[in-house]
Amino acid sequence: MHPLNLSRSLNKWLNKVNFNENDLLEGAHPLEEKNSFAEGIQLEGCPSRCPGCKHRDWSALASEKQKSDWIKRVLEPWQGVIEPLQRVEEFRRFHYRKKVCLHAEWMSGVWNFGLRVRKKPLAQSLDLSATNDSHASKQSHLSFETEVIPIPNCPIQSKKIQTLLGVLSRRLPSSDRLPLVYLSVSGALLTLVIKSQEIDPSLCHALVQEYDWSQWGIQGVWVNLNPSAGHRVFSPRGWRLIWGKERVQEGGFFYGPDSFQQLIPKLHQHSLDQVKEFFLESHRSPGVRKSFVVMDLYSGVGRSLKEWQSLCVPTVGVELSGDAVHCLSLNVSDSLILRGKASQRIPQLNEWKESYSGVDLCAYVNPPRLGLESEITHWLTHQARPLKVAYLSCSTGTLKRDLEMFSEANYRVMRIIPYDFFPRTHHVETLVLLERKEDY
Repeated sequence: MHPLNLSRSLNKWLNKVNFNENDLLEGAHPLEEKNSFAEGIQLEGCPSRCPGCKHRDWSALASEKQKSDWIKRVLEPWQGVIEPLQRVEEFRRFHYRKKVCLHAEWMSGVWNFGLRVRKKPLAQSLDLSATNDSHASKQSHLSFETEVIPIPNCPIQSKKIQTLLGVLSRRLPSSDRLPLVYLSVSGALLTLVIKSQEIDPSLCHALVQEYDWSQWGIQGVWVNLNPSAGHRVFSPRGWRLIWGKERVQEGGFFYGPDSFQQLIPKLHQHSLDQVKEFFLESHRSPGVRKSFVVMDLYSGVGRSLKEWQSLCVPTVGVELSGDAVHCLSLNVSDSLILRGKASQRIPQLNEWKESYSGVDLCAYVNPPRLGLESEITHWLTHQARPLKVAYLSCSTGTLKRDLEMFSEANYRVMRIIPYDFFPRTHHVETLVLLERKEDY
């Protein structure tokens, strides 16, 4: 994969988004919006060439209008149930990112941490005249040099990350000793991704003995040995803990060095509260409470699963990541947890569902940007047929595809609630609440 394409993919992964380059939202130009609670400006510490935030110099009102317009356009068949974009106060639109994964590049005696971009095109010529192909000719193509745009003072990153990047850029060993490719921070856990199959024990010793990691808010330091780094960030078998804790507990939940976390807990909690109320509303009446069970697909570290457990109902969770499953087992008790792709766990899910025969099934799904696996969509709509489905999506395009499948299977879209989980970017997430109509 070309380094620039990797940088784009990495940025999308960090934001858990699902837009192609052609998916840029359309709407009012930021400078046309004057009556906003934050005038569009060039932010200090935000390099103009950094590709991270498409809305860096947009006012909050213009950014939110564009996101809302995008949702309404893509989800036009259900426009009547689309609600206003849920957002945070202006001061929360800064320093909210506590998780980053940045390219690392040694330059002029310091480490640069940031996003990789094209530097300049280099015309190259490929001479095919000697081939046997009668149509062969000289064909020109472009290759590109790339460089890392340092973002140590990015106003979206937390103050702790800003401090950490500033210190490590000057204090980490040079590239001849430390072949560093990426630096990842997940809350209080730091990971150094090294392009090598092994690490010098003396280097490990130096990283442990010569640094007071705790003063920078770090509780655990990992090395990920990845000789093919550049094609993928982490090697599944390359994890080595060199100092501190394997996992950290924060807000009552354990997470690991590669765990996904929503960046704005207040908005995420709002979305979970909407789902809880939705699941409960048809299962309670004065003096009577009907029983139901909840299936949680793509469970992560268990933040949503624990919410359903608070309803005192049986639950099951499915998660692919081994690290997340380990955290799930620490965060959630008395719930069946299945590891693997959701589509691979359909037999176990059927078995679990059958053990609660006659009880209403509710489903919560929070898939990656590719949307629901086709097997899962078919299973949900034609076999499992939950009474209610809550779908949190980070890709409006795949969400539309999946909603069309649910609509064809006699499900009604009750509410669509957009969330500005990533302020100052063009990314938007969407919660959709669906209810099954009469069976067919």
